[in-house]
Amino acid sequence: MICREIIDTIEKRYPKECAMEWDNVGLLAGRYEKEVGKIYIALDATDEVIEDAASWGADMLVTHHPMNMIHVDFHALKKINDQSFI
Repeated sequence: MICREIIDTIEKRYPKECAMEWDNVGLLAGRYEKEVGKIYIALDATDEVIEDAASWGADMLVTHHPMNMIHVDFHALKKINDQSFI
């Protein structure tokens, strides 16, 4: 299954329109067309969770809370994916 199909499945059950205006939803990092074999699910994308997901061989990390994104030119980056690359 590709990443976009997984996101579409999640968003059918939990529409983006239900998110609060400050919620950062959707693909935050990665490529929509990436083939996904293993998904790691967690509450937060902490360093430990990311390392564990990588060591487990996960192709995708799904979290409830978004990861803290870096700031560029005093503006917070909300997403780094193949449709919003800077």
